[in-house]
Amino acid sequence: MNRNNKDKIEKHVHQLLRVMLIAMTLLCAACGSQASVIEEGATPTAATRGTPTPTSPAPFKVVPGDWSTYLSDNGRSGYNKDETTITATTAAELKPHWMYHAKNYISTQPIEVFGMIYWGSWDGLEHATDLNGHEVWATSLGRTHRCGSIIGVAGTATAAVVSIGGKKTPVIFVGGGNAHFYALNAASGAIIWNTPLGTPPDHFIWSSPIVYKGSVYVGMASFGDCPTIQGQLFQMSMVTGTIKHTFDVVPKGCQGGAVWGSPTIDDSTGELYIAIYYAFLRGDLSRGPLWTAEIAKGGSCPNCGAGSISPSAWDGTRLYVAGGYTTVQGANCRSGLRALNPATGAFIWERCLSDGPILAAVTVVPGVVAVTGGSALLLVDATSGETLFIFHDTTRGSVFYGAASISHGMLYAANFDGRLYAFGL
Repeated sequence: MNRNNKDKIEKHVHQLLRVMLIAMTLLCAACGSQASVIEEGATPTAATRGTPTPTSPAPFKVVPGDWSTYLSDNGRSGYNKDETTITATTAAELKPHWMYHAKNYISTQPIEVFGMIYWGSWDGLEHATDLNGHEVWATSLGRTHRCGSIIGVAGTATAAVVSIGGKKTPVIFVGGGNAHFYALNAASGAIIWNTPLGTPPDHFIWSSPIVYKGSVYVGMASFGDCPTIQGQLFQMSMVTGTIKHTFDVVPKGCQGGAVWGSPTIDDSTGELYIAIYYAFLRGDLSRGPLWTAEIAKGGSCPNCGAGSISPSAWDGTRLYVAGGYTTVQGANCRSGLRALNPATGAFIWERCLSDGPILAAVTVVPGVVAVTGGSALLLVDATSGETLFIFHDTTRGSVFYGAASISHGMLYAANFDGRLYAFGL
């Protein structure tokens, strides 16, 4: 294979394998147990359900090293190239700094930007937490009750600075639990605008938004095919929330094509991608996949261990993929984590894990790969796959459904027991 073809293949594989999202399995897990015990040393504060309280002035801008959107960037790479504190050398020294207990399920990936952490929970609240683990504000964005489940905010937020009325305003964009899409003031939690995109309880926003050149994009799905709906992708004004364009995955009057995952944008070309179930080379669909590699045993219940819905990560050299039940060197594993050659699909290294299955996205910083699965948070060496750090939530029935984020020397991860953890050196 010549170098030009290899570069082209790597770019295409990068673009097409990074956009899958945990969605329907969260609904399957909605009836799981909720923990009620807070570990000694935690410093939670009560959630704010009334009028949000503004925080003190801060330099509101997105800076290198921030984790400001789902999977770190518009390319959904899952890679924070600017992280220099948590490395393959220092990861073993990580320790819990604090834990905040939301007292409701959390399946979102925390984002760190504007000197705060933003995350949603299934009671319908979008939260802002300071870097010491104290809640600054929490704004109610609705819930949906259908098919025996109640779910609030399930998608990860995206942050941006927007000029509104001639004033630069820090904004958090996020889907509510009521099929409305919201823009919140990142400092106060006040609702700037909200746009209805569907009708609950049939419609639900599992998708995480993406911002690009004055617009914000988000997908629409059903509550869990209960019932099915027409899948759509919306483009809205970042300033007003006005719907600019709508892409119907299937024709009007038809059902299906729900957009469970999050849009990806290639900043170099302006092309936007969504994945429904399969991904192919752009401009050459008839060619089919470049290669296939089995990363989990097939099936229709990923949270039971069958199949994989874990979004891959890409550090510019290797793909890092995870999933459910698999076999590694003849051993049966509850989950697997692998590094792949993007040109051929060959495994560079693979890990057999006893926790899991891994449902959330893979997270990468230079030299380190992080995954959550079952009750475990695991960090491994990106070159060898060797374990660097592992943390277990010992609460009975504890499980991580959301991905970790790593930013400015801290690792944040939240689980279905409603616990948001912060780890640092």
